[in-house]
Amino acid sequence: ITMRMEERLRLLDIAETANSWVIEDDFDGEYRFQGRPVPAIQSMDRSGRVIYVGTFAKLLFPALRLGFMVLPPELAGRIVNALSTTGQFAPLLLQAALADFITEGHMSRHLKRMRRIYAQRRQLFRDIVTERLRDEITLSPAEAGIQVVGYLRDGIDDIKVSQAAAKRAINVSPLSKYFQNTAPTQGLVLGYAACDAAQTRDGVERLAAAIGEMLG
Repeated sequence: ITMRMEERLRLLDIAETANSWVIEDDFDGEYRFQGRPVPAIQSMDRSGRVIYVGTFAKLLFPALRLGFMVLPPELAGRIVNALSTTGQFAPLLLQAALADFITEGHMSRHLKRMRRIYAQRRQLFRDIVTERLRDEITLSPAEAGIQVVGYLRDGIDDIKVSQAAAKRAINVSPLSKYFQNTAPTQGLVLGYAACDAAQTRDGVERLAAAIGEMLG
């Protein structure tokens, strides 16, 4: 769920008052399919409180294993020292190749193409789930990103469903595990971006069978 603008501004106020940091992870912010883009918190930061992090694992491919940080100036030197101490450096050749890929315009063309593909897959996924599981799952709007939350109707345990789905080679994450101090909501975090039409139909059928087993 995307934070509202007033919530973002309030978070910045709290960070400044408490002399603390906000770590903003916006790995799928490049993929927005409806509405106007929501500005990153880092773009509104005027007091150097936000550490913006991202990864190319979702923008390009997971095996790349490269991420990045946009740091307040006063933290840059300290992070360099921390990296030097840990010795965890990304390969320089890989970094140079990626830098060329970005500066030569290939990244922007890639993202434009993938937004189109993911938008089509998103709509197909929503159509199939609505057709096949309308009585069991209500999908969140999901205006951005490459995953969507499906809220389960009363009486369906998301952990049991995820376990039944895993036996059918379907990986879904139970929403309830993300709750700590409030009563959990029963739902599933569902990914759709990696699947073509045939794979999506097959995956939804397997998920339906897992829910049927749990209810059975």
